[in-house]
This record gives sequence, C-alpha cells and structure tokens, in this order.
Amino acid sequence: MPSKFSLWYGILIGAAAFAADEQITYSLVPHACSTGHFYVLYWATALALLFSFSGAFVAKKNLAVTQAASIDGGTRADRSRFMAILGIAASLGFATIIVAMAVPRFLLSPCD
Repeated sequence: MPSKFSLWYGILIGAAAFAADEQITYSLVPHACSTGHFYVLYWATALALLFSFSGAFVAKKNLAVTQAASIDGGTRADRSRFMAILGIAASLGFATIIVAMAVPRFLLSPCD
C-alpha cells in the first residue's frame, strides 16, 4: 500500500513546480536582462519540469502497487489507485503547462 505522502506528492508536485517556475523566472528576469545570462531562466524551467516528471514517476509506481484494486470501490486500496491515476494526470498536465509557458521564453527576449 503506498504512503499518503507519496500519493499526495504525485498529485501536488506538478502544481507546486509550475507555481515555483513562474515565480522564480519572473524574479530572475531583471538579472537575466542586466547580465545577458538568459540560461538561468531555462535552468529554472528545466528544474520545474524535472520535479513535475518526478511526480508522474512516483504516481506510476503507486499505480503499480495498487494494480489489484479497482477505482469503483470504497476501500483504501481503491482510493489509493484513484489517487495514483490522478497523480499521473495532474503531474503530466502541469508538465505540459510548464512547457507551454516556456515556449515564449525560448522564442522572445525577456528584455523586450
């Protein structure tokens, strides 16, 4: 049976990574413009993407552990399976959003 922490990690880390990416890159724009080091923006986005993928990986491991359960029942194993599926969907969904929000950073100059 997966732990509560790993189940919630899979669900919430994607959203936390997205929020952190937006805050960190927003605060680093003045530094990137003044020094010309735009790579710090890219590294922050790559790190957020890795965190989001780690949530999907943890949720996938949780799903493998709860293989015998169904999503229709009301037992703890059934709820854990549902949370694992939700964790995969949420983490990969937020990873998609992180990539979509990073596209303008790669195509446009943050100093304009």
